[in-house]
Amino acid sequence: MLVSEHSDETSLDATNFSELAGLKVLLVEDNKTNAFVIQSMCLKKGLEVDWVTDGLLGIDRIAQQSYDLVLMDNQMPNMDGIDATLAIRKELKQALPIIACTADGYDSTAAAFIDAGANQVLVKPIIESQLFGAIAQVMKA
Repeated sequence: MLVSEHSDETSLDATNFSELAGLKVLLVEDNKTNAFVIQSMCLKKGLEVDWVTDGLLGIDRIAQQSYDLVLMDNQMPNMDGIDATLAIRKELKQALPIIACTADGYDSTAAAFIDAGANQVLVKPIIESQLFGAIAQVMKA
């Protein structure tokens, strides 16, 4: 499912977000500013966040530790988010929810992420209500 910055499809009332507190999230994002913003949003809602800067590091971290959710960028060094998502599904055989967070709003990119195994795709800039709406939605699935 593609969720753009203008969609209200996954927007939820902030009172519903308390059930997400304590989730362990892996943020795979090479841009420090984007990582800081997303991490700050998550920490403010009580989520625990580990951050890595590329897809290969994300795969390694998932192989070593247990996570409830992955927030995956697309364009990163060493391995992009689509390939990392595919590896998480095919090589690691992990079913944990993956939400792609990409600056590329093309339908073809969203489709490639979904085909690789992502549960949802958000287009940057990430809006807090959409992020937590998407998280709540994939955690209920």
